[in-house]
Order: sequence, then structure tokens, then C-alpha cells
Amino acid sequence: MQWALRGEGTTHEHRKPLMPIGSEGPGEADESELEGRVAQAGPSRTTSTSASRLVGAQRNLKPLGTGGPGTRKPDTSRRRLKPLPAGSAPALKRGSSGAIRELWSFVRRPVRRPWLSAVAVVVVALVAAEAFVRWIDPQLPVVRAGDAAEMILKARRIDEISKHSRKIDLVFFGTSMMDSAVAPQTFLDASTRFDTVYNAGVVGAPTATQVRWAKEIVLNRLDPGVIVLGIHPIDLLLTDVLNLNIQPAQADVIFARVLRETRPGMAGEVERALNENFELVRQRGNLRRPYVVADATWNRLRGNKPKGFIPLRDESFWADHLTPMGESSLFHGEDGQFRITAVQDQLRANLRSDAFAVADVHRLIKAAQSEKGAQVVIVIPPVPLDAWREVAIDLGALRAGEELIKGIASQYRIPVIDFTDVGYENELFADLVHMNDQGAQRFSRDLSLALNGR
Repeated sequence: MQWALRGEGTTHEHRKPLMPIGSEGPGEADESELEGRVAQAGPSRTTSTSASRLVGAQRNLKPLGTGGPGTRKPDTSRRRLKPLPAGSAPALKRGSSGAIRELWSFVRRPVRRPWLSAVAVVVVALVAAEAFVRWIDPQLPVVRAGDAAEMILKARRIDEISKHSRKIDLVFFGTSMMDSAVAPQTFLDASTRFDTVYNAGVVGAPTATQVRWAKEIVLNRLDPGVIVLGIHPIDLLLTDVLNLNIQPAQADVIFARVLRETRPGMAGEVERALNENFELVRQRGNLRRPYVVADATWNRLRGNKPKGFIPLRDESFWADHLTPMGESSLFHGEDGQFRITAVQDQLRANLRSDAFAVADVHRLIKAAQSEKGAQVVIVIPPVPLDAWREVAIDLGALRAGEELIKGIASQYRIPVIDFTDVGYENELFADLVHMNDQGAQRFSRDLSLALNGR
């Protein structure tokens, strides 16, 4: 049995008897019984003194842990260990058998703010990724899927036109074969049907880009009465036929820049700031292609010389090469001389009937026909056939492409105007694909006359 003693005084009057721990507190009957026993024992000094001490101690004794009135709890403050501060490492004794186990428990302790740890991990990962992309940036190719700077300027001009009136008589769509071949003012001068037109063709724009360009910008802001789609067999190729690193799969990346640069308000400002300051945003088109990233990393590690790409044209360039009605003078040149360029090699290698893809052509036609009340016409622009024969480009593939375009048009009951065999001499072209200024004047008049009667 355990005993606890408190308050033992220096004289016998203050000493009290012990009590068993956990028993009830001393009562009056217990004290009387003890005093009676002392009286029976006689006046012995030793007995009297011991009994008095026992009675006094019993009065002061209280079972530990009980809480009756007038009692005090034992003072254990000196023995109590202070807890370690939150997040502090455990104090480990050298050579203690549980040191490794205690350290492992500390490492695996629950995180008090898991969201903060997650944010820190994400920030570190983004910083590392940004540093990596900046390191391989010199080896990454220039992404093209339509000239974004030209689209930005044309989108702004279309906004200006739509503020005056959404109604417009005719809108042209197409690649550079239409962009530089249609002179709107010459077209209007020869027309007896149209008073307002706009050339919405875009240099280097694959059909996938033209679909978004038509749906989200041009036809979203203008209500044309006639829509002319310039589609050539070259446009059916998904390969980079002109070796300009044109990538139809990157159409959404290129078009995102157009939306970003033309979006008003704070959202547009934030997007533009992100694109200007972070390579992760600017290079996201290349980062989608693991083999491009791997190739750039390898070339950077080996110290190889970066591949050469035609630099992107900026808005200041296009400001000097576009008219208010959308005509491009990019291929008109100063001397207007016809040149056979390295494009001949690309056309010989890539213009094949088994390489044509038409899914995006269907999408473009559907986007045009979704414009209520608009008449849709497909135009196949001309090429310098004499020069094509001279450099042995496959004219059979050209004819197969024409027939494929006409077959698709018939499915949608759309008329086709084919200029392939009209007889345009080499002198009307700047190269094997694009018209010069003289050719644009003739083509615009011929196209205007062809549309007058439709």
C-alpha cells in the first residue's frame, strides 16, 4: 500500500496521521477512535506522542488525485516536461537505440499546412521549367500556322469596318495565293454587283487556321452577302510544302496570339504580359511536341549551330504592306520579275495525290455556310503552268487536286470558278505560286467579271 504525507510540521500538534492512497478522507469517528485508544494506553509519553503525530498527519492527508473541497493537488510542476515547439526536431541522444526511429517519425509527421507546401512545389517546378525552356530557346524552331501579325492588323481593321456597318457585300478568304492576288479596288472598279469588299486572306494560313479565322473573327464581326473561298490543291497538303515550317497542328497556338492581341480589358493585358515575359507561354506550341524539345536539348548539349528559319514578320512590317481593304503587296516586288525559287524542290517532293487531306476543307465550307443568307463560292487561283512544266512539277497531282475540290463543292452545292487553265503567263507571277502586282490586277478584274453574273 502506498502512502503520501503532506505538511509535516515541526511540533507534534501539527503532525497528522497517514492515509492510504485512494481511500476516503479522514472522518470524525476515526479520530475519536484513535484518541480513545490513546487514553486506554495510559499516560505514556512515547505512546501519546506517536498517537498525536498519527492523528495530526491523518488530518492533513488527502488521497492523490481527489478533488474534495479544501484539498490541494500535489505539485508536479517541477517534474512536468515542457513540450517541444511545433515543427522543431526531436532531441536525440547519441547512441540511443530509437534515434533512427524517432527521426523517421519526425520526417513523416503530418504537414500542418499542406496547401502551402503544394504551392511551394508548383512554384519551384515552374521556375525550373522556365529556366530550362530559356536554355533550349535558341534551338527551338519558329512556329508558323498563318502569319499572326497580319491577322492582328486585319482583325483590327475588321473591327473598324464593323463599327460603321456589319453589312458588307463580299469577303475573300484564302492563303497568300489570294492575299496578294485580289486587289479590292480593282475588283470594285470592274464590278456591277458589289460596292464593299474586304480581302481577309492570310499569308501561310493552313485551312485549319482559316476555319478559326473565319468563325471567330471575320464572320463573327461582319455579315457578308457573298463569301469567296480561295482553295488550291496546295492547300490540301498537310506537309510544309513551301519549307516555311508551317504546322497546321499549331493553328490554335498561332490563333491564340490573334485573340490575345485583340482582346480588350484587363484579361487581354494579363495574357499579353504573360506571353511577353515567360518562355513557357511563348513557346507552348513547340513544347507540345516532345521530339522537338528532345532535339533542341540534344543540339544544345552538343553545342550544334541552331537551324535557320525565316523570322516572323511583325506588325510594323505588315503596316507597310497592307491596304485598308486587305490587299497584300508582299509578293508584288519592285521589279515584278518572275523567279523560279527553291519552292520547286518542295513542290516536286510534296505535291502528290495521295498526300491530300480534306477534313479541314469541309470544316471551312461549313463555317462559311453557317453565315445566314450568304452565298458561298469556291475559287481555284491560277499558277504559272508553263513554269511548272519546265521544272517538272507533277501536273497530274494538280489535276487530281482540282477534281477533289470540285467534288467536295458539289456535295455542298457550291459553284466553283477554276482559273488554272485560263492562260496566265509566267510574267504575271512573282514565283511559282504567288502573283505579282500586274497579275493581281488582271486576276481581280477577271474574278469580278466572273462573279457579276452569279
